Amino acid sequence: MPAWKDEAGMRAHYKELLPVIAAFGEGEVIEYFDGQEWDAIVFSVAFDSPADHYRIRQVPDSIDWASVNPNFNWMARDEDGKAHLFARKPVRVSDEWILSAPGGSIGSHSSAIETIYFASYSQGNLGWKESLVTRPGAEDESP
Repeated sequence: MPAWKDEAGMRAHYKELLPVIAAFGEGEVIEYFDGQEWDAIVFSVAFDSPADHYRIRQVPDSIDWASVNPNFNWMARDEDGKAHLFARKPVRVSDEWILSAPGGSIGSHSSAIETIYFASYSQGNLGWKESLVTRPGAEDESP
């Protein structure tokens, strides 16, 4: 059933879908929400369901953890696009991820390593607020 009631509604619907349609045309994986879970669309696309039923597949930032010192178990990207590796789980403050200092006070990036030094780093398409990645197999400690 179409998500619109008139021509203006139809135009607004497709305008909202333009980024998803463009990504599909560029070869990105598009996912469809069937009411219970997100599933990849392989061949057939009929963009006539509500716009919030479609999204570009969510891909987190990645790195070859084998090339990272085992003391660094977390990676996160700040709003400015710079990603860092952390020895302790960072917290999000303002527009960046930083270490919390002992006692819960605000820390810094001082002991973090920028990911630009790792050829295997790849920025995903999640927003920076959702960019925290834990090394597979590492304990997910509280900050």
